[in-house]
Amino acid sequence: MFVIATMIIECKENFHTVICKVKTTFEDHKGHDTGPSVGPASRDAFYPALPEVCRRGKYQLDGKKGEVPFCSKKHGRHPTLLPGIFTVFCQHGVCYGYQIMKSMESPNIPFTFLRTRFEVAPEAVIYDNACNLHAYCLNRDPAFFARTQFAVDALHWFNHIGCSMGYESKLYPKFKSVNTQIVEQNNSKLKKLKSSLSHMIPQNFHACLRFFLWNCNREMTVHN
Repeated sequence: MFVIATMIIECKENFHTVICKVKTTFEDHKGHDTGPSVGPASRDAFYPALPEVCRRGKYQLDGKKGEVPFCSKKHGRHPTLLPGIFTVFCQHGVCYGYQIMKSMESPNIPFTFLRTRFEVAPEAVIYDNACNLHAYCLNRDPAFFARTQFAVDALHWFNHIGCSMGYESKLYPKFKSVNTQIVEQNNSKLKKLKSSLSHMIPQNFHACLRFFLWNCNREMTVHN
């Protein structure tokens, strides 16, 4: 694994509700705890508390080579390993799950997550590639994302070249209460697993990563 991409979605809940959410995030919609499961993973995406509510659909721009990235974001990748892991957190630090990235930070991964697992789009999305994700979303389903604000977290902002200042999250007072350091904290934790996960068979990879993220959520309840 080379890159750990993290997206933060906004939620408006009090502390008690957040703690309850921590306890149930890695349960499926029937209330079964799926966190430390060692069973085979059927797909590359794992969001047990956020089941799909609709299909992604097909759009005219899908697969077209003429779609130019909105912003040139610097990144690199390992020559042989998969690009990395995409994780989703709320601003309180609760992990909702993950997905294996098969291409370097493709906007399709977060777009598919948002479009298929929410009946109403989140009001705010903080993501290291938010500028390109915003353009990708508006070029496909502008009505669904009409009220969603996209912003780049402070940690990754310096990687953006020629990007509009409107995407810099720290310029907005509404994001001052959002812990954008979740990105850095998450990356720091997951990088400890990088050398091990990179050489695991798929079943062990998913079992290890599920247990690790489940335990991170569990520790929040212990500390609070």
